[in-house]
Amino acid sequence: MMSCSSPKVNNFLCCWSVRTGSLFLGSCELLLFTSTLLGMLYSFDYAVTIKIDPRTEGPEPALIILYIVVVVVSVITMLLSGLEVCGVLYEKPALMIPYMVFIGLRILIALVCIFVFPVLIVIHNPYSGVFSAAVSLTFLIIAIALFHCWLVLFTQYKNMKYSSENQSMRLTEVNTHDGYGFVPEAEESDHNLKIV
Repeated sequence: MMSCSSPKVNNFLCCWSVRTGSLFLGSCELLLFTSTLLGMLYSFDYAVTIKIDPRTEGPEPALIILYIVVVVVSVITMLLSGLEVCGVLYEKPALMIPYMVFIGLRILIALVCIFVFPVLIVIHNPYSGVFSAAVSLTFLIIAIALFHCWLVLFTQYKNMKYSSENQSMRLTEVNTHDGYGFVPEAEESDHNLKIV
C-alpha cells in the first residue's frame, strides 16, 4: 500500500499526467543521446584531428578521453531510458529503477557542482564573482528540474507498483475464496448436471 509520506507529484509540468511525463522524459533522452552517439561516431575522424596544442603529435589525449566519456554516457543513458520507457509501457515498475537511480546521481552531481565550480572559478579569477554566481544558479536550476523529473518517475513507479500489488491481492483472494458463495466454473457445471 502506498505510504502517505511518500514524495509524489500529481502531474508533469502542471499539464501532463505522470505516466505521459515519464514516457516523455524517457523518450526525449533516448532520442537525444541516440542522436549524440550517432553524431559522435560520425565525427570521429574529425575529432582525432583537432589540435589544441600545435606542438602535440597525434590526437589530443584530452579530446580522446572526452570523446570516450561522451560515447559511454550516451550508451548508458540510451539503455536506461529505453528500459524506463518499456517499464512504463508494459507496466513493469522494476525496469524504471535503474533510470531513477541514474537521475538521482545526476541530481547529486549538480548539487556538488553548485559549490565546486564557483570556487574553482574564483580561485582562477578572483574578480569573476558575478560569473561564479551565475554558474551556481545554473546548476541549481538544473538540480531542481532533475528533482522534479525524479519525482514524476517515482510517482509513476509507485502508482504502477500499487496497482500491481492490488491486482495480485485480488487474484489471490479469488483463487483462495471459499465459503462465500464462490463456486468454481467446473464444479458449478457438475452441480447443474446433477440437478438436471
